[in-house]
Amino acid sequence: MKVTEYRLPMPFTPEQYQIGQLYMCSRASAEDSTGDDGIEFVENKPLTKDGRSGQYTKKIFHITTYLPKWMQAVIPKGAFDVIEESHNCFPFIQTSYHAPFLKERFELVITSMHVADDDCKQDNPLGMPAEDLKLREIDVIDIVNDELTGKDYEPEFDPTTQATPLGPKWREEREPIMTAYKSLKVKLAIFGIQGKAEKFIASTVRTVFLKYHRKCYAWYPEWKDLTIEDIRKFEVEAASKLKELHSK
Repeated sequence: MKVTEYRLPMPFTPEQYQIGQLYMCSRASAEDSTGDDGIEFVENKPLTKDGRSGQYTKKIFHITTYLPKWMQAVIPKGAFDVIEESHNCFPFIQTSYHAPFLKERFELVITSMHVADDDCKQDNPLGMPAEDLKLREIDVIDIVNDELTGKDYEPEFDPTTQATPLGPKWREEREPIMTAYKSLKVKLAIFGIQGKAEKFIASTVRTVFLKYHRKCYAWYPEWKDLTIEDIRKFEVEAASKLKELHSK
């Protein structure tokens, strides 16, 4: 089991971030999917969980061709379709992933908490139990100063090139600042590759967070005036496009 706590400061209030994150997730899902790989929406409905109101979503990620060759060699094509179930009761979100082929050998849970007027100052914002804290690695993700390479770097989404650019010291210069705290717990119990595979998954999740939060900032002019009702309509449209794509 690998446990990582990502700390991701953003130049927004939590209320702004909620809209931006939902917009980013729906738009990126539609744009990054192909007929063979990508995301398939299954369900999106209101929920009440632990006294909180929110939204439940279920998606299928078809990702086999995105895996490294050494992992594809031991996992049959299509076997690593991953089911995502998310309970979004913002500012608290819990998202779990499982792969039916791997059953109990694969476990991945991301738990998120979003804190206003905060720049990575909390000690244990997600309330991790002692056994997880012993394993926890803290990793601060900076959307400006952390590097993306190769195809992951897209100049049009670089925060330093936007209409309102962010400089190297943006966390000292911008207000407000909030932090998205995201814990990752991952287990992939396949003999001979477990440690390597869990490390690869954690590294990939980090890259995804960095890449798409850059997009979230770049798309700010497009989502800044949207309401949650607008977002729900946008999600329905995105899900419809993906359903059409995967039915071909």
